[in-house]
Amino acid sequence: MNNPWQISRRTFLRGSGAVLALPLLDVMSPASKAASKALPPTRLGVILCPNGVRPSTWFPKEEGALNVLPEALKPLEAVKKDLLVFSGLSNDLCKEAPHHRAIAGFLTGASPKAGSPYVGISADQFAARRIRQFTRLPSLELGLPETLQQQGSCDGFSCVYTRNIAWNSATTPVPKEINPRNAFDRLFRHLVNKAEPGKDELSLATQTQDDRSVLDHVLQDAKRLRGQVSDADKPKLDQYFEAVRDVEKRINRIIVVEAHRGSWKPTIPPNLVAPQTPQTIQEHIRAMLDLMALAFQTDNTRIASMMFGYGASWNVYPESGLKEQHHTVSHYPDAPGKGDIYTALNRYHASCFAYLVEKMRSIPDGDGTLLDNSMLLFGSELGQGGSHIVHNLPVLLAGGAGGTLKTGRHIKSAPHTPMANLLVEVLNRMQLGDDVKRFGNSTGGISGLA
Repeated sequence: MNNPWQISRRTFLRGSGAVLALPLLDVMSPASKAASKALPPTRLGVILCPNGVRPSTWFPKEEGALNVLPEALKPLEAVKKDLLVFSGLSNDLCKEAPHHRAIAGFLTGASPKAGSPYVGISADQFAARRIRQFTRLPSLELGLPETLQQQGSCDGFSCVYTRNIAWNSATTPVPKEINPRNAFDRLFRHLVNKAEPGKDELSLATQTQDDRSVLDHVLQDAKRLRGQVSDADKPKLDQYFEAVRDVEKRINRIIVVEAHRGSWKPTIPPNLVAPQTPQTIQEHIRAMLDLMALAFQTDNTRIASMMFGYGASWNVYPESGLKEQHHTVSHYPDAPGKGDIYTALNRYHASCFAYLVEKMRSIPDGDGTLLDNSMLLFGSELGQGGSHIVHNLPVLLAGGAGGTLKTGRHIKSAPHTPMANLLVEVLNRMQLGDDVKRFGNSTGGISGLA
């Protein structure tokens, strides 16, 4: 450090059973005037929503500026200037048995093989390998519990393809965390309880050292830090602590659920009082998206992903106004008079993405916002669920990637352009050290993004 008042970017607040990372503060900046602000890193968040969309209400009619958003994207109106909408991208290597292969191919640009799992490293894990030394966690994988887990042969392909978007190697998927409490503890707590033979793992996973907030554990360290930071940093700390406390309280209100024969079966851990209202899948989604934003804000990790469901997901989203299962509704574009039902579900999923975009746009980061220094990739492995096509994928990219993306536009690529071409562009904005020329089945990049 150049001055005694400076602290490292890797400073943590510590207490019994808890380690709390910090957001970027002025007190972490280099002393020289030429570098008066610490340069924020670029983060990558990926959200996969399975089963495709209704193309006629998803894709803008005109290429270029996003003046009028189509019906399914209306929830993103407030953030459209931070958005890139893509059309023409393809997952053509997964044409055979797409429900059971295309999710594994979405970030790998590879063709999942029959028999034992074999696909390829995913773009998020490729980036995580290159920059893992800078963060406490190489990556963070999140998801939702599946209402009805698939059974059977998966058309002769390994069912692991339907359940994992992140792959550390051709044969090794990276498991996702579906319990918000576990994900919170991974970021902010050291659990003292370990699984014991014969004990329910789901209940054990939600137990922590005691009932105190993680902020109570680090209170003394937080008071010490507050005496070191500038007046400009104090509001940042207050906002951050408030966000951590809010997420923690909401997670504690969520009943941990287990997918069980097509219905939600509550499993209430010891000492956890059931909330007055039942858990909703929207509460689960928002808790996970808030954790993704906190993980980026604290530089716990720069790579995160979330899956809204497996391939052919049967999850139900009551907040969309629909009571029907996702997979069933995805076939409605082909059913006379029912297309608007699928548009409504597409709108709901777009609103979930808008929630994360607006959250990250509200968080200061360096001279801009967390969104300015991130890329949030939202998409589906299918173009249209009813016909199971794997071309013209619905893909959105939000954020400025440190000023390297010119947003507020619809980018129209030639039909059947590999999705991996966009992955090349994403990787080359992740400050990996070397340019990435090829990835998966890419044939180049995508022009006109900057």
